Amino acid sequence: MKILSEVERQEILKLVDNAPIGAGVELTPPGMTPKQRGALHVWCQMMAETLNEAGLDMVKTLSHRAEIPWTMISFKEHVWKPALKAMTDKDSTEDQSTVEPSDVYQVLARHFSQKMGVTVPQWPSRRG
Repeated sequence: MKILSEVERQEILKLVDNAPIGAGVELTPPGMTPKQRGALHVWCQMMAETLNEAGLDMVKTLSHRAEIPWTMISFKEHVWKPALKAMTDKDSTEDQSTVEPSDVYQVLARHFSQKMGVTVPQWPSRRG
């Protein structure tokens, strides 16, 4: 676990200091923030548009029988969630930690680049 702030460090120290000898302490990263959830939806929409523009409809990407254009929801359900499940054993994007969206993004960006020649959009950021 990466300690991101002094407050987080202090909380971890309290857990450890208050734990009896021999007790286990399990640290779990916090869940996705609303901004991260929004960024995920924006990026799934951008990926849907990118794949559609590249002529990679769902039939070419997922081996379906009908040519189906991508949408934000179809990309999230057919690409993001299966990758999330394979990497974390989590079924829902609601259960992602704050670091898992970045990990899934990196894996998908590498996959689409290497296997399909598609440069994926940057992850959305308000920082520009």
